[in-house]
Amino acid sequence: MDKLKLNKGFTLIEMIFVLSLMSIMMLLFVSTQSVSLLNTTMLRSKELILQAQLTAIETRQRQTVIFTLNTIEFDSETLLLPSNMVCDNKRITFNAMGNINQAQRVCCYEGSRTKCLVFQLGSGRCSLE
Repeated sequence: MDKLKLNKGFTLIEMIFVLSLMSIMMLLFVSTQSVSLLNTTMLRSKELILQAQLTAIETRQRQTVIFTLNTIEFDSETLLLPSNMVCDNKRITFNAMGNINQAQRVCCYEGSRTKCLVFQLGSGRCSLE
């Protein structure tokens, strides 16, 4: 009975195993968090593009989305990019029917990572690569 009361702690191997597991989990979390920042920004820019296309259809007027190095602008809304992210300088213009007249590709870069919005000719559909 006295022997059971003395073994209330963890062994050194158990402690090292738990700390190693926690550090591996933290490394995975940090790397996915930075990738998700680029994905989140690109998804938000895709929403702006869709908003511009729908506005063009509703108002029957041309609408333009402007990509600069550190901002994405549509109408009076400006999406500021994080300081470590840049995009190509491009203009996406939708006609009164919500179509574009030129297929384009707009890429944004965050360090070594790249995400691109690809615009299909005519329909103005946009996909994220």
